[in-house]
Amino acid sequence: MFKVPNPFDELVKKTTSEMLTAENWELIMEVCDRVGTDSERARQCFEVINERMLHRNANVVLYTVTLVQSLLENCGQSVKQEVSSRAFTTTLTRVLNDKSVHEKVKSRILGSIQQWAFDFRQDPTLSLMEETYTKLRAQRFVFPPPQKPEKISTASDVERQKEEDDLQLALALSLSTDGAGAVKQSYQTPAAIRSEITRKQTVASTTGLARRTTRATSGASAAAPEPKRKVQVKALFDFAATESGELGFFKGDVIDVLDQKYRDWWKGELRGKHGIFPANFVQPLTDIRAQVSQDIDSEVQVFSEAHNIEALLRMLGSVDPMKSNVSDNPEIQKLYGSMWELRPKIIKLVEQYSKKKEELGEMDKMLAKSMRLYDELMQRSAGQAQQVYGGYSGVGMANSNRNSSNRNSKDNIPLSA
Repeated sequence: MFKVPNPFDELVKKTTSEMLTAENWELIMEVCDRVGTDSERARQCFEVINERMLHRNANVVLYTVTLVQSLLENCGQSVKQEVSSRAFTTTLTRVLNDKSVHEKVKSRILGSIQQWAFDFRQDPTLSLMEETYTKLRAQRFVFPPPQKPEKISTASDVERQKEEDDLQLALALSLSTDGAGAVKQSYQTPAAIRSEITRKQTVASTTGLARRTTRATSGASAAAPEPKRKVQVKALFDFAATESGELGFFKGDVIDVLDQKYRDWWKGELRGKHGIFPANFVQPLTDIRAQVSQDIDSEVQVFSEAHNIEALLRMLGSVDPMKSNVSDNPEIQKLYGSMWELRPKIIKLVEQYSKKKEELGEMDKMLAKSMRLYDELMQRSAGQAQQVYGGYSGVGMANSNRNSSNRNSKDNIPLSA
């Protein structure tokens, strides 16, 4: 049976050809136009993309990553589904684990995974990309620092109100003249129009205030809302504040989030300072108490079955393979089945506690280093203070000796005849 040719095979290979010296944006946009928002075309396109990602030529892989990013920016949800699919994330992990792949390619892929995980974080259907990102971080892959997102320039309320007033004024003036520019009988002066606009705004604000007051009064008897749970994030990279109002931090700092109204920049507090910071430099801090509680439950469940493991081992050791068949023993089969389900839980606990052991070891090293540095600084401070004190004492002794010498010299002056 013949394989149906992929309609994107030739175009994608041409777009990511190793013969190119730079990205061919005309071909890239042609691929985007052909994929559009169709899920089937997106699937067909990513079949070829997965193949190109495994190419031995570094430029081919880099061109393919650029193509994927362009598809995400220009096509619909179907492309996001393909990027977050098991097939594509597996391909990305395979490339990163290949020792023969150039470091520049790996860095580009890691940066893309990091950005895609951040972009997809609000959509639960695309959670596989964030899982891939988390697993790679756990495997000690070093992600490059993300690009600082652009700030959305927002005019002040006064400026926006002035622009709206000017727009209404221009509209009113245009309506007060005919197409030839002749003034109609209903013409009003700009001053009169501004006065009318002010009057309408006053009426609107008064009406809005009355509505808000009514809603507040009607809802006064309702129960007060529960206080919001404090959101904290952990810094993944250093961020140096370069503009006024930004909040700088170091990798590992825990920041209290005060406002997440904007997508790329959040407002936070760190060591008494307030400011905005890029959201793609941090990751949400999980509730440690909830995680510890889950670990304790799993540990209790595993260790409560320890006696069954010993019983199974004892029963298997007493079986004589020449006289009896293990498959005919229902007690052994039942016990083995329950222990088989326990094995993944034991492996998971071993991985978790191995990771915790490494983390605690790193914490202990950093704490020991901090204590040594503190002791050194304290000793230097004490030495400097002693030098200053000794210097003052020396000056005092010199002055005392000088005064004593002056007194002695005066006592030895002979009286005049």
